Amino acid sequence: MKKGEDFHQDQVLREKARVGVIVLTPREVLLIKRFKDNRHYWVFPGGHKRKGEKLVETAVRELAEETNIKASEKNLVKILDYFSDYSQRREIFYLLKLKKPLPVRIVGEEKLKNSPSNSYQPVWYSLEKLTEIKDSLYYIKAKNWLMNHFESADH
Repeated sequence: MKKGEDFHQDQVLREKARVGVIVLTPREVLLIKRFKDNRHYWVFPGGHKRKGEKLVETAVRELAEETNIKASEKNLVKILDYFSDYSQRREIFYLLKLKKPLPVRIVGEEKLKNSPSNSYQPVWYSLEKLTEIKDSLYYIKAKNWLMNHFESADH
């Protein structure tokens, strides 16, 4: 895909579902630092499911596009699957546990869309500092799962 192409040309091929991945090491979580619509916020790697794609395939594809981490379907565990009243869509999250952080970078269409007004930056974020950004971390149920997981884990 070339810069400037309509990135929503496959809109008709998308289903109304968002699939995300919570990537954890013993001390960090992988987040995407976003700047869009004149505001900064954080999200988990993920995106829209394409028609005909299995949920876990969407998770693998989006994780690779947004972080360059190539996960195996067998290493992903589904942890959340719910309908969001706020976004009016199904939201599914998988968990990927790693022993240590891997190098990350944006590739795929997010790299081509990346601009000063719409930026994506994958970041390994300290679990101990997670409360500093919790008000600007989305999606709520995934954030709550992570906060509860961290609070109950030995660290």
